Amino acid sequence: MPKNYSILSWLDEMMSDDDLRSKELHSQIHYRLVEELSQSERRFRYLVNNIHDLVFSLDWNGVIVFANQAWKDLLGFEVRSVIDMRFTNYLVEDDTRRRIEDFLTNVRSLLGSPSNPDARTLEPLVLKDVAVRQREGALVWMDLSFEPSVDQRIDGIAINISERKKSEELVRLHAHELEHEVSRQTQRLQATIHELKTTQVQLIQQSRLATIGNLVSGIAHEIRNPLNLVVGGGRANAYMNLISRGSLRVDEIVHNLNRLAATGKSPEKQICEIAETVGATLELTSEKIKGSSMTVDNRVPQGLYVCVNGGELSQVVLYLIINAVEATGRDGTLTLRAWRDDDDVHLEVHDDGPGVPKELQHQIFDPFFTTKGTTTNSGLGLAVSHRMMRDSEGHLGLEPTDRGACFRLTLRAVDIDGLTLAE
Repeated sequence: MPKNYSILSWLDEMMSDDDLRSKELHSQIHYRLVEELSQSERRFRYLVNNIHDLVFSLDWNGVIVFANQAWKDLLGFEVRSVIDMRFTNYLVEDDTRRRIEDFLTNVRSLLGSPSNPDARTLEPLVLKDVAVRQREGALVWMDLSFEPSVDQRIDGIAINISERKKSEELVRLHAHELEHEVSRQTQRLQATIHELKTTQVQLIQQSRLATIGNLVSGIAHEIRNPLNLVVGGGRANAYMNLISRGSLRVDEIVHNLNRLAATGKSPEKQICEIAETVGATLELTSEKIKGSSMTVDNRVPQGLYVCVNGGELSQVVLYLIINAVEATGRDGTLTLRAWRDDDDVHLEVHDDGPGVPKELQHQIFDPFFTTKGTTTNSGLGLAVSHRMMRDSEGHLGLEPTDRGACFRLTLRAVDIDGLTLAE
């Protein structure tokens, strides 16, 4: 250091160099910050302009101060044409406009107050299913979101949901078509059910007529004999006893026919004795049984009572007996037995005929199924009988047996103490 060069001068010189370096450093930092900020802004604008949804900023009066390229791509408006325009100008519904205006009023009231300057104190406004008009007049459906920022702006985004709305509309139309089709098919089904019920009634009636038809020849013979006695007895007192017995026989046959004719006339149930029903039915079929030389083994005891439609019970028993006679042929044996098991009464009609082949047993209660041929049998008897017993909360089934066929009828037992029996 020179003699005349003082410490103070040296310090001044050093400080001047530091200031210069500090300014240079500050200038470099400032340049880098500006450059990075510029790059960030370019990246931001690139990203925003490549978003397919509307991105925008509003001032507190609802005027657009920034808009991305989607305004052009989606709505058809040049970006510069929407700047300084009110956002609500592009909306269709008055209610949506009103809600946005109310939101802007709250923004100005709350955020414009010196006592409450924080933008975070106001919740964002979210609007669903908003119709936005395109430049050509068509509508685009959007979900809108508005959120106040700290620079006295409101940042917004409008997400395009038009495709979703189209899908929802297609689903709605498809659902409407399905409802219409279901309604139409339901009406057809109801009409079919009504037709089936009508057909069922007709088939049941046909089955009843077929069953009664089986009795006609035998009943005619039973009545003709007593009447012949009456005609002959009118000329000889010796026949008066035979006339009286014949008249009682006619009365008994008519009474049994009346029991059978009551089938289905009334849904009301009566207390019926199994032995009486079986006995009356055997009387009606006696001529048919005699014609087949069949042996009847009636083991049904007195005192077993059930609550059922008496006419329907008579028809079921009648059909089972006729079926057994026809299936067995000549010189067969028909066994009838009944018993009580706890709360049920069981009646079995068992013949020693050829029986039902095992592979066909699951079909015997199907309508129109028969093993006798359709020319002699409608195939409705067992189906109708099965339905009658089911309607009476009973059961008719085919029981396993070594020979022939055994049908078992099961009904709820009735204790008759204190009850009056139906005639």
